[in-house]
Amino acid sequence: MNMRYRCTFGFALLLLVFAGCESRPIFVRDRSFQVALPDCWHDVTVRRCFDVDRVHGVVWIDDWANDQLLVRRYDGSLVQTVSYRNESAFGQAAKGEGFYAHLVFSLVCSPRPDNLVFVLSGTNEPRIVVLDHNGDILGTYTHLNIAPVSGHLHLRTDREGYLYVVEKINEIPGRGSPGALGLTKCYAGFAMWWLQYASWSYDSAVAPDGTVYLVGGANVVEIYHPDGHIIKLSSIEDALGGGSRLIGVDQNQRMFLVGGSEKRYLAVHDSDGKLIAGPQFIAALGAADRTPVKIDDLGGVYFVKQESDGLYLARFVLSNQ
Repeated sequence: MNMRYRCTFGFALLLLVFAGCESRPIFVRDRSFQVALPDCWHDVTVRRCFDVDRVHGVVWIDDWANDQLLVRRYDGSLVQTVSYRNESAFGQAAKGEGFYAHLVFSLVCSPRPDNLVFVLSGTNEPRIVVLDHNGDILGTYTHLNIAPVSGHLHLRTDREGYLYVVEKINEIPGRGSPGALGLTKCYAGFAMWWLQYASWSYDSAVAPDGTVYLVGGANVVEIYHPDGHIIKLSSIEDALGGGSRLIGVDQNQRMFLVGGSEKRYLAVHDSDGKLIAGPQFIAALGAADRTPVKIDDLGGVYFVKQESDGLYLARFVLSNQ
């Protein structure tokens, strides 16, 4: 075989190799989204809370140093502030410094057109405060046995307006084992059904259509129908080296997980557990970092980025290279 044919054969073989390689999408920054965060957010030992209201194009941010919630547009401009200083509906903070001295543990914006905002607050008697999109208090849910346990303080919601909270099962007669936790689906503060966690290492997410995902330490995901019956079990392809946490599921049933101790990585799996994107480095972490990572129904990922002039909430989206 002469040199010309060798080169042609080699080039054709290279094309076949590249054609057989599946290119995974990567996360790129959405530059239209840039929201400045309060100075108090530099304290990573406090649970920092936010959520994105895609109905009105704003972000709700807890500014605990000033006992208020900030509502900002995607370009960072301020829409309004909602004070909870001396507001009895938000309950009382426990005495002490740091994490438990602050009122707001979690907040979530409903994707429904009426767009209610649910705030998990209070430490002595945890409750859920219901706000409208103008920040007016509509009511409180105080009869849920909310578990004020680090790692289980998130709230979830779906397009139908149902709220999902983690409860202490040992305090609910006739439900679950002593000391157990469980996920409760509720409407107007009243439970509709409940799922017990197999262990405290469990995490949960709710897809926009109300499908519920539970993930345990064994990287097995339990997928439940909106009415509470199990659909299937899937094994997650472990791309994060253990210790991963489920942060959300988008409208395409893709599961988004984060993991890592000193560095935070992000990976995306389909509903069968197959890895379809990542793992991708997204941020360096302090040992006590409590900053949440959130996703929207389109698969946009929101987390905190350190810039030269301060902290910002950034949005990243999947993009094929």
